[in-house]
Amino acid sequence: MDITDNGHGNVVEYAAHKDAASRRGSDVAVRICVAVIASVLALVAAISLVTLSSNPALAATSSASPSASDSSSTNASSSSSSSATISDAITDTQNLLGGDLASVTDAITRTKKETGVTVRLLYLANFDDSKNPNTWTSQLLESLDPQPNTVMLAVASQDGNLVVAVSSNSDEWLKKQSTVDDLSKAALNPIVSQSTPDWAASAKDMMNAIVQEKKTSTTTSTVWVGVAIFAAVLLLLAIVTLVVTIMRRRHAGKEPGGHRHSHRGERKNTGVSLRKSSRSRHARHGRNSAESESRQDGTNNTESSQGTSSL
Repeated sequence: MDITDNGHGNVVEYAAHKDAASRRGSDVAVRICVAVIASVLALVAAISLVTLSSNPALAATSSASPSASDSSSTNASSSSSSSATISDAITDTQNLLGGDLASVTDAITRTKKETGVTVRLLYLANFDDSKNPNTWTSQLLESLDPQPNTVMLAVASQDGNLVVAVSSNSDEWLKKQSTVDDLSKAALNPIVSQSTPDWAASAKDMMNAIVQEKKTSTTTSTVWVGVAIFAAVLLLLAIVTLVVTIMRRRHAGKEPGGHRHSHRGERKNTGVSLRKSSRSRHARHGRNSAESESRQDGTNNTESSQGTSSL
């Protein structure tokens, strides 16, 4: 423990107080850093949970994905009539898919596995004339109590209408209008780009577009999560740096105060010493002056006596 006399007989134990304050400041800094780190970890965990909950592929993993046995049962439930196919995923009253039914069914299974999107295909001769095709298809899809992220492709071969509808319980990336427009374009192109409509290619191209949209959405989500984590780390570093800087300044502000107190005491002691020295010098000077005068008087007396003798 450093002890300094302040010049008045008091003892200032500034080192002990400085050490205690430093320890308290360090404890506060550690607590603040721990709280900040915990907050950042909670933020990262929350972002991860939001990302996972909005990822339809993970939802597809938790739900029963169509398998080969499911496809077999679906095909078994299909009508054996050559003019119609009716199953859980495909309703083709015009037999437009023909021999491509199996490959289209496999594409539906693959799309479900890769993206978590359920695809339903509906091929009719005509839509209900009393309703708008978009409204009619959307109402029909909702009446089927669809799974989350369900897309229905409805085609009226004689009306020349094609509609893509997305269930209302779908994720934002799937039900936004730009995605619906892209899926509609992908499904329409094989039908109008050649003399004979390719109905199977229409369904497959739409499912390929779903896969592409899902990849784009996942990439965007990953980027935003990375940006959020990076921002959280920067915030953590900034807070820690600020806390350390503040604590150092506080300690630096306390240490000079103690030294200044000690220096004031030293300056007072020095002043006292200087005054004592000055008094001593004055006293010595007075004594020397007196001795000089005494010697001068003695000399004068001697000279006077000598002069008298000569006379």
